[in-house]
Amino acid sequence: MHTETRRPSPLSRTTQDGVPPSGVVTGRADSVRAGEAGDRLRSVWRCSSPCDHAGVRLGVVSDVGWDLRPTFAHHGLDHFFSAWVHSYEHDTEKPDRQLFHHACQEVAVDVAEALMVGDRPAKDGGAAAAGMRAYVLPAGAAPGAHRGLDAVLRLVETGTAHQV
Repeated sequence: MHTETRRPSPLSRTTQDGVPPSGVVTGRADSVRAGEAGDRLRSVWRCSSPCDHAGVRLGVVSDVGWDLRPTFAHHGLDHFFSAWVHSYEHDTEKPDRQLFHHACQEVAVDVAEALMVGDRPAKDGGAAAAGMRAYVLPAGAAPGAHRGLDAVLRLVETGTAHQV
């Protein structure tokens, strides 16, 4: 089991038992709460694995107050992601468009070619302000509920998206 390094951030709304929902550039992290991590991260795997096989570069943009990499590593998902942009490392939070620009630089994709998938319109809308396409999933769904990630996979499978 990995121990997460927690770094307090006055800009992040975090608790010791969970992580607020986070968006991703070219994928998604979903909410990762201690009791829900398995269900939520399974949906990330169902989307990330086909993206990886299709050569789509994935990155995380997150407002959590600690590094998500250990959580993703614990669930065997970290290798799908080449960029990790945590707002606390940049002294800002979503919807600051600079976070989304930084993530695109990290995955080496033009902002206009990227898709951000998230579940908080007010926060994840910063991607649209940055010039990215944005797909906002319904928030508040029960763990394991269908939230619409299949639409992202259809873009990958049909070749519609160069970088999702």
